[in-house]
Amino acid sequence: MVKSAGDAGAGDSSDASSASAVGAEREKASVDMLLGSRVDGLIVASQRDEDDPGYYEQLLLDGTPFVLLD
Repeated sequence: MVKSAGDAGAGDSSDASSASAVGAEREKASVDMLLGSRVDGLIVASQRDEDDPGYYEQLLLDGTPFVLLD
């Protein structure tokens, strides 16, 4: 499990941002694996920032059904 920003060292923003980047890459790899398994759609509790739709924007353009949970 990836540490959250709150679990990172006290006041060390570089650890928090690297943990966030690792979490985002792991999330993308998991989604790619599921899509490769030919799932019909996804239900996702994303670790990404709300301001960075990134990968899910591409899924939307590709027509992949998904639901993002908050």
